Amino acid sequence: MRKLLRHSIGSSLFVHVLSGALIGLGGMSYFFYRTLEGNATSEIQSSLKTQVKSIELQLASVQQSSEDLEASVRTLHRLRNQDPEAYKQLVFELFQHRSPLTMALGFGQFPDQIVPDRQWYWPYFYLDQKSPGQIGQLLPPPNDKIRFADLFKDDNYPTQDYYKLVIQARGDVWLEPYLWYGLTLTTFSSFIYDDQNREIGITGQDINVSVLSQQIQTSVKGGGGYFAILSQKGNLLAYPPDQEKAKKLASFKDVPELNRVWSQFQSQPSGILQSDGSYWAYERVHGTNWIMLASVPQSIVLLPVLSITVGGAIGAGAVLAIVVVLFIRRLNRRLEPILQGCQQLAQTDAQRLSRLNCAAEETTALTLPARNADEIEVLQSAFQQMATQLNQSFEELELRVEGRTVELTQAKEFADSANRAKSEFLANMSHELRTPLNGILGYTQILQRSTTLDRKDSSGVRVIHQCASHLLTLINDVLDLSKIEARRMELDPQDFSLSVFLQGVVEMCSIRAKQQEIAFEYEFQPNLPKRVHADEKRLRQILINLLGNAIKFTDRGYVKLTAMNCRDSKSHRVRFEVEDTGLGMTPDQLQQIFLPFEQVGDVEKRAEGTGLGLTISQTIVELMGGSIQVESQINQGSRFWFEIDLAPALDDLCDAPEFDKARIIGVIGSHRKILVVDNHAENRSVLRSLLEPIGFKIFEAETGKAGLSEALRICPDLLITDMAMPEMNGDALLKHIRQLPELQNLRVIMSSASVFERDQQQSFAAGADAFLPKPIEVDRLFKLLQELLQLEWIYKNLYSESEDVLSPELSETITLPDSTTLSTLYDLVRKGLLNDLTHQLEALEQSNPSLKSFCQPLRGWAEDFQLKKIRSFLEQHL
Repeated sequence: MRKLLRHSIGSSLFVHVLSGALIGLGGMSYFFYRTLEGNATSEIQSSLKTQVKSIELQLASVQQSSEDLEASVRTLHRLRNQDPEAYKQLVFELFQHRSPLTMALGFGQFPDQIVPDRQWYWPYFYLDQKSPGQIGQLLPPPNDKIRFADLFKDDNYPTQDYYKLVIQARGDVWLEPYLWYGLTLTTFSSFIYDDQNREIGITGQDINVSVLSQQIQTSVKGGGGYFAILSQKGNLLAYPPDQEKAKKLASFKDVPELNRVWSQFQSQPSGILQSDGSYWAYERVHGTNWIMLASVPQSIVLLPVLSITVGGAIGAGAVLAIVVVLFIRRLNRRLEPILQGCQQLAQTDAQRLSRLNCAAEETTALTLPARNADEIEVLQSAFQQMATQLNQSFEELELRVEGRTVELTQAKEFADSANRAKSEFLANMSHELRTPLNGILGYTQILQRSTTLDRKDSSGVRVIHQCASHLLTLINDVLDLSKIEARRMELDPQDFSLSVFLQGVVEMCSIRAKQQEIAFEYEFQPNLPKRVHADEKRLRQILINLLGNAIKFTDRGYVKLTAMNCRDSKSHRVRFEVEDTGLGMTPDQLQQIFLPFEQVGDVEKRAEGTGLGLTISQTIVELMGGSIQVESQINQGSRFWFEIDLAPALDDLCDAPEFDKARIIGVIGSHRKILVVDNHAENRSVLRSLLEPIGFKIFEAETGKAGLSEALRICPDLLITDMAMPEMNGDALLKHIRQLPELQNLRVIMSSASVFERDQQQSFAAGADAFLPKPIEVDRLFKLLQELLQLEWIYKNLYSESEDVLSPELSETITLPDSTTLSTLYDLVRKGLLNDLTHQLEALEQSNPSLKSFCQPLRGWAEDFQLKKIRSFLEQHL
C-alpha cells in the first residue's frame, strides 16, 4: 500500500478517482433517477397514446359512415332522384352497416335542396330503447328493434342545436354530451355537398359515449391510475373512478382534482404535468373536440425509481473502489518498462539537439522532465516531439484527402448524369421499337390462329413471327444488360415440358440454318427429364443466343445441339452443348467474348448483333447455378456447354395443350364489354382482331379523355389502356376512374411498350390490376382475361377425332413400307429427331408414290410435333 501511495500516477489516480467518486456517483444517481422517472412518464404517455389511437380507430369508422352517407346522397342527387322513399331506403341500408358506436343515423336537407316537394326533410333511424315517449315509428319484424322518424315532423330540426350549430360552424361538429333515454350520447354532424360544391344538407350520427367509458376501465400502469375523456367544455364523457358522474353529465368542476389542473390542459395539444402528487398526461383525440387524460399517483412511479437508484449507487461505489485499486497495481507494473524507454528516448533527443548546436539548458527544459515528475509527465515530454511531427503529417494528409474527395465527387456526379442519360435513352428506345413490333407480332399471332391458311402460308407467318421475335430479343438484350448492371436480374421458374421446349428451339434455329445453307443437327438423349420447373423464357434465351452465334459464324459444315442427362435417368442435372464447324476463336478472343458489347470474328458479321448475348447468357446461367464453358480452335469451330440443375415439376399434370392443338373459339356466358384506349390505331386493331372473333364486345377510344367519357357511357367489364398518351396518359386516366363510384370496381390492364420495372410499379400504384407489356403475347393476354373476368373458355381441337388416330378400316387400306423402314422411322421418333424423320418420309414418298397415304399423315403430325401420335401409329404396325 505504501508503494501504491508513493508519488506516482497510481497514487494521484487513486486520490482523484476516490475523491471524485462521491461527486460522480451523486451526479450519476441524480441523472439515473431523472432518466428512470422520464422513462416512467414516457410509459404513461405511451399508454395514453395507445388508448387514444384505439378511440380514434373507432371514431374513424364513425366518420367513414358519415362520408358514405354523404357520398350516397350526392350520387342520388346527381341522378336527379327526388323520391323521399329512395332516400329513406338509402339511410336504412347504411344504418344496417353502421359503426358499433352508432346509435342513430340520418341526414337533413337544406330548404328545397334534395327533395324539392318538401321544404324540410330528415329521414332518421335509431335503435329502440323501449322507453316511453320515443319519437318515430317502430319498424315491422325482423327490424322491430329499429325506429324511423322524420325529424322535421317529429322534432322540428331547424330549431335544434344539432342543426343550428353546424350551420354556425360551417364545418364538422361534435356536440357536447347529452342524455338520451338513459344513455350518454354525442352527435357528429357534417355538410353534404353536391357536384358543384354547394351545400345541400347535413349528416347526423348519434354516438354512444357509454361504450367508450366501458373500454377504458384498465389501469394506466400495473399499479394503478385511470383514463378519462372530457369534451372541449370540460364535460365528462368517460370517468372510470365514478361512472355515475359521467352518466349525469358532470363537468370537471365537479371533480376537485380535475378542477385544479383543467386550465393547464388548454395550452398544448398534448403533454404531461405534475399536480397534487400525481402525474397527469393529456392528449387531444384527433378529429373531435375531446381530450383524453391519464392520471397516475407519483408514489407508484417514484418508489421503484428510488429503490433502483440508491441500490445502484451503493453497488457502483463499492465496485469502483475495488476496480481502482486493482487497476493501479496493474498500471504500475506495465508503466515501468515504458518509462525506461521514454527516458532513453529523451536522452537520445537531447544528444541530437546538442549536436545541432542547441543550448543544453534549453534542450533539458524541452525534452527532460523534472526528477520528481510522475509517469504521465515523463510520457508527455517523450511524445511531445512525435505529436508535432504527426500533426504536420495529418495536415498534409487532410489536404490530400480534401483534393481527392473533390475529384471523387465530380466523378460521381458525372457517372450519375451518364446513368440517367442511359436510362432515358433505353426507355425511349424500348418504347419506340416495341410499338411497331406490337402490330407485327400481334397480327402474326392472329394469322397463326387462322384455319384458312395452308401449310405454306402458315410456315411463312411463322417465319415472320420468329424474325420479329428475334428483333424483340435484341431489344430485350439491351434492357437485360441494364438489369444486370443494376443487379435486378431475376428468374421466374414455371413447370414445362422439356421435350416440347427443345423441339421449339430446334424449329426456330432450323430456319436460320437453312438460310445459312448449313446442316442443323440435334441429339436429345431419351433419359432426359420429361417435366421440369425452371425459367423457360431465360433458358430459351440462352440456347437461342448460343445457337444463333454458332449459325452466324458458320459458313460450311454443321451446327449441333445436344442435351443429355449428366448422371442417371432420375437426375435433373442436364448438360446442354452447342457445337459448330465455323470460324473459331483465338485464346485472346476467348477472354473477351463474355464482356458487354465485345464482338469477335468476321467484321461483316459483327454488325448482326449487339454484342450482349453471351454476357447476358453467362449471367443467367450463373443465376441458375452453372457457368458457360467454351473450347475453340481458329478455322475449325467452337464448342459451348453448360450444366444446370432443372428441378422436377411441382405438379404431376400432363403437358398443357399446345397453342395449335386446342384453340379458344369463344367464352361461356354473356358477351363481356372491353374498352381499349390507345392513341395508336394499329394497337387497337390488334386487340379488336384478337378478341371480337371469340365473343367480346370491343369499344375503342383514341385519348385518355375520350376513354373516360366512353367508360362512363358503356360501363365496361374491362379496360385495356396504354400508358403513354397525349393530353391524358394512362396513369391519370386510372386515377380519375378510381375516384368515380360507378367505376371503382372496373378491372384495368395497363399495356405499355415501356417495360422497365419502374413503369410496372407506376401502373400498379395508379390502380391497375395487371400489366401487359408490348408487343402483346396472346397466351398472356388470354390468361389475364381469364383471371380478371373469371372466364370459362370454349375450345375447339384443330384435328377431328378421325384425324387424331387413323381408323382401323383406313389403316388396312394404307400401303406400309417394309419392317426395316418402320423400325428406322420409329427409332427417329423415339430420339426426337423430327427433321430427320421428315426427310426420310419425303424420300420414301418420292421413291414409292404408293406410300403417299402412309407418309402424309406422319408428315403433318411431325410438323406439329405430335410425337405421341406418330409413335402410337408406328407401334401398331411394327
